[in-house]
Amino acid sequence: MHHFQDPCRHCGTPLDDVAVGPCPGDPMKAVPLAYASLGVRWDGVEHFRIRFSDGRVEERYSHISFHAPYYHFGHSDELIQPPRFDPKLRIPH
Repeated sequence: MHHFQDPCRHCGTPLDDVAVGPCPGDPMKAVPLAYASLGVRWDGVEHFRIRFSDGRVEERYSHISFHAPYYHFGHSDELIQPPRFDPKLRIPH
């Protein structure tokens, strides 16, 4: 996992004080950075692939009746706008 923001969102260390090596922080504090829609099923459920600040990529499902599908990507109370759309996430990793 890499450090993200200043101070690091994952471990709380200011970037000037970061030691050499990977971030030892909590991956549960990661935020969504980018997403791509993989399509909508017959029942109205949309399939998303999301990249988080700790480097992981997850797939999630959300019904299209939700007005802001990114609301369910995680840390929704902190999201002011949706993460950026990234068409490269449509390709499986």
